Amino acid sequence: MVQKVFEKIANNISEDSKSWMRQYECVAHLEIERRRTDARGFKDFIRTLIGVFIKPDFCNVETLYIFEGLRNKEYMSAFNASSVIVIGSHKEKQYAKSHGYGFCWSFPIDSSVHAKMYRGFSLPINRQINIWIKELSRVKQVVFFLYEDTQPLGVFFVHIGRLLKPKVTSVCIQHGYFSNSEYEIRIEGNLSDINFVWDENQVKLIGCNKSAAFEVGLPYAAKAKPTTEKIVVLVGTGTPYDGNDDYDKTLAIFSIIHDELIKDTNIKVYYRPHPNEWVHDNLILELRKKFSLLDELNKFQILNGPKAIFIGSISSLLYEAGVAGHLVVHLKIYDKSEPSFKYDFACEPLNIHSLIDWIRSINSIEDSTVQHQILNKNSPLERFISALHAAKLVYNSDLRN
Repeated sequence: MVQKVFEKIANNISEDSKSWMRQYECVAHLEIERRRTDARGFKDFIRTLIGVFIKPDFCNVETLYIFEGLRNKEYMSAFNASSVIVIGSHKEKQYAKSHGYGFCWSFPIDSSVHAKMYRGFSLPINRQINIWIKELSRVKQVVFFLYEDTQPLGVFFVHIGRLLKPKVTSVCIQHGYFSNSEYEIRIEGNLSDINFVWDENQVKLIGCNKSAAFEVGLPYAAKAKPTTEKIVVLVGTGTPYDGNDDYDKTLAIFSIIHDELIKDTNIKVYYRPHPNEWVHDNLILELRKKFSLLDELNKFQILNGPKAIFIGSISSLLYEAGVAGHLVVHLKIYDKSEPSFKYDFACEPLNIHSLIDWIRSINSIEDSTVQHQILNKNSPLERFISALHAAKLVYNSDLRN
């Protein structure tokens, strides 16, 4: 009987992971093919074998707050260190050790799901399900803080949580701003029990229960500084080599904007590569030839830097720039894809000179007239704790003094 339950959970985890991949394949078939090849490779097979002998080791505490990766590491500080577990790899292990948190490896779960999806092996994932259910059953309350529930790791924890309700709850913390898309792709947060969102407008796009969605805003504070300079930032899409022409199409339009604006010595024009672009050395070399300046600052430096005009198609950074007080321009490159946030200026590719004229007409970059987020007096951590209480996920005794 127990084995049948495990097999059903394993099948659900596999199918939810594969269904997202099938959907995303319409957008980036080369990226999905690379993932399939890696998952079927020898390295992942060895990881699967090793993972069979690894199990999580939880401290003897009543409540556990388990974080996927380090994307939301600022929120970990809300809890007593003894109740926090970080799931990840070597970087996460080092961070957890230095902050007094517990740690669990993610690869046994990832590789076991891959083995089920692509090799039809049930033993590794059934073992992981068995291990996690036994360990979590000893704890009074467990909250999984995920940043995705479309990939194997997040999907695994969502389904484990469903089996152990009500003691286990899955929370998806939004990590990027979702836009209206022409493609039907399941968005992060759709499977989770609870969603912590950047703003309430995202609830409809996620397709989650409105009564189980809580606004926490951005996980950091940023504010643009006044400047007499005129700065333009072209925001990269981060989709090179995905198997579609969207990246090249966007790059061609950025080149036109760049080449026109640099004729004006009073305007600085930067191209900001997405992190996905930085991993390709040859691509970065080409970008350095194409654009006179690459923005190599980290996100927080540029958002807290001089006020600038951020130009792009679909990117979370555009939303974040608007919140910080920068000007935001939406390039209407995709026919049916539209940002769900407001912007200061919009432009069609065939009418790009209207944008260039608009930029040249600006004497100085003032605060954006668009307010994407209510300026909250509370800090990001205070908003997070408030959402925890609203969702009934925490007791004051669990919080760090």
